[in-house]
Amino acid sequence: MIRKSAVALATMGGLLIGGPLDRAAPDPVPHVAIERIQANPNIHPAGRLRGRTLTLALEARSGRWYPMAEGGSSVETMAFAEGSGPLLIPGPLIRVPSGTEIRVSVRNRLTVPLVIHGLGTSVPRQVPTR
Repeated sequence: MIRKSAVALATMGGLLIGGPLDRAAPDPVPHVAIERIQANPNIHPAGRLRGRTLTLALEARSGRWYPMAEGGSSVETMAFAEGSGPLLIPGPLIRVPSGTEIRVSVRNRLTVPLVIHGLGTSVPRQVPTR
């Protein structure tokens, strides 16, 4: 069980991921499909809140991010999605009232292990690849 205040959750930078795929790269060949990472406007909170419990499924995948403009240069990097939804930067927004129990599952679709920081534990947890 994880209990955090809304303020603490808003600053949970430990949900950001990165690693060996973080590199500048030319755009892929047009016939090679790679998922495009979307900018998260942080308007809608992630997960399903029922009573005092938030249930959230996160999935880590790699994709192509265009940080400056849609037609500009891109970077292949890792990002989170809510379930099988679109990859988002920053990742899905976790916003809950103080005292809410948060139940999070993380699926790692990357080719490298994933280390999670900031989900109610002082010890980072490694999520193996699947």
